[in-house]
Amino acid sequence: MADQIQVPAEAYAPEGTAPELTELASIVQLASRAPSVHNSQPWRWHYDGRRLELFADWSRQLRHGDPDGRDLEISCGAVLHHLAVAAAAAGWAAQVTRLPDEFDSTHIATVTFVPGAANMMALLLQKAMQERHTDRRSPGPLPVPDKEIRALAEAGRRMGAQVDVVRDDADEARLHDLRQLAVILQNDNQDYLDELDRWTHSNRRDGIPDSSVLARHPRSRFDLDTRFPRGILSDSDVDADKSAPTWLLVSTSSDDTLSRVRAGEALSAMLLKATLFDLAVVPYTQSLEVEATRSRIESRLLFGRSCPQLILRLGQRPQRRRLIPMTRRRSIKDVLTAS
Repeated sequence: MADQIQVPAEAYAPEGTAPELTELASIVQLASRAPSVHNSQPWRWHYDGRRLELFADWSRQLRHGDPDGRDLEISCGAVLHHLAVAAAAAGWAAQVTRLPDEFDSTHIATVTFVPGAANMMALLLQKAMQERHTDRRSPGPLPVPDKEIRALAEAGRRMGAQVDVVRDDADEARLHDLRQLAVILQNDNQDYLDELDRWTHSNRRDGIPDSSVLARHPRSRFDLDTRFPRGILSDSDVDADKSAPTWLLVSTSSDDTLSRVRAGEALSAMLLKATLFDLAVVPYTQSLEVEATRSRIESRLLFGRSCPQLILRLGQRPQRRRLIPMTRRRSIKDVLTAS
C-alpha cells in the first residue's frame, strides 16, 4: 500500500478469527473506491482486532448541497457494501450489523469477519471496484438491453431498495422538468454555489478534479448534465441528442438513516454490476436535495409508494472512448484507526 498505519501488537485477534490489521487496511483502502457525494468520502473506520466499526463523518457534510444528510448516509452505505465485497475477495465473509447503537446516529455499522474462500464472483467484483469510475459524458446511441437493466435492478433490490425503470415518455419528461427546476433553485443559492466551488477543481485526495467535470457551454448556467462549473472533460465524441440513456429511480420504504444506508448499498451493488457489463451509470441527486422537487418525484413518479433516494442514468459506454483518470482517495491514515 502507498499509505501505512502503525500496527499495535494488541490489535491482533487469535490467528484465523479476523484479518490482521495490515490485511484489514488493504480491504478498507479498496473499499474506499466507493462513490460518495462530490467525492467527499464522508466515513471513518475503527478496528479493534475483531470488529470493524463504520462511522459517518459529519464534519464532511455538504451543508448547503445536502442539508438533511441524505447523500452522506447513502455514501456510507456504498462504502459498506464495497467493504463487504473487498473482504469476500480477500477470503473473509463480512457479517454486518447496521445501526448497532440506537443512541449514536453516526455509528453506521459493525462488521465482523468469518474465514472463507473467495469465489469467482467475488474476484470479478473486486476487479470491478478497481475499475469503476463515474463518467458524466453522454452515453452511446445504442439502448441498454432489457436483460442487463433487469440484472441491475435485481442487484439493487437484493440490497433492500426498490428500483423502478422510467419507461413512459411522459414520466421521462416530468423527470427532466423536475431536474431542471432543481438546478434553477440551487443555482439561486449563493451559499450552495460557494460550497460547490470548494469541492471542485480539486488536486486534493477528495473532491472532484477538473478532469472528471464536463466542459460547460460558456453561456449555460443551468446545465442538466453537470452541476459542476468550469470542467475540462469533452463530450464531443457522442451526439448527446442521439444518446439513449435509461433512467432508474432507486427508492426505499421510508426515509430514515437505515433506508438511506440500504440505498447506498444498492447503489454500490448496481454500479459494480454495471461495470461488469461495461455500462456507464451516473447518479443524479440534485432533484432529491431540493424539497420542492423531491416531493413531486415521490408523488408523481412513485405515486407515494416509496421515498426516492437516487436517480440513475444508465447507458452504453461508447466504444473506443478514452477513460478518464480515477479520482483520488484519502489516505488510509485519515479514515482508519485501530486499538
